[in-house]
Amino acid sequence: MAETVKKTRMSRAISALLFLSVVFNFVIVGAFLGFMLRPNGVPMHDRGSPPLRDLGFGAYSSALPKEDRRMLLQEMSGVRDQLRDSRALLKKQMEELAAVLSTEPFDPAKMNAIMEAQEQVLLERQRLGRRLFVDHVSRMPEERRNAYAERIAAMSQRMGAREGAER
Repeated sequence: MAETVKKTRMSRAISALLFLSVVFNFVIVGAFLGFMLRPNGVPMHDRGSPPLRDLGFGAYSSALPKEDRRMLLQEMSGVRDQLRDSRALLKKQMEELAAVLSTEPFDPAKMNAIMEAQEQVLLERQRLGRRLFVDHVSRMPEERRNAYAERIAAMSQRMGAREGAER
């Protein structure tokens, strides 16, 4: 009988631990999904601004001081409609690609045509972003621009060091 009581207590403790473990895992997964599924990957306070990474300037924009990133986002607000339209077009093209991929017989020419159309949309978005980015950097005072250049050079060196370590 004492053995049964011991097993019951132990199984309750194990059940409680398993329950806490599951709850903890849900909290972690929920936090991760909440972070990843933010509107356009942008914090709520920047919700109305298109993200800089949308235009393909991830490393360059992350090297900018926070103030410059905010200013650049404000400058981008003038092209918000154009970016929203191109994002909608890319979404439509992705849906078309998914349909082509699941159609039998598979038509590689259709897939290629859709991907070429996507490439053009992405290139236009990048051109627009480059124009805004260059205009912004050209208005920076020399001292701030030099500091920006140093941050980019440091990022480049870190990338080179990582590449060497991967070999």
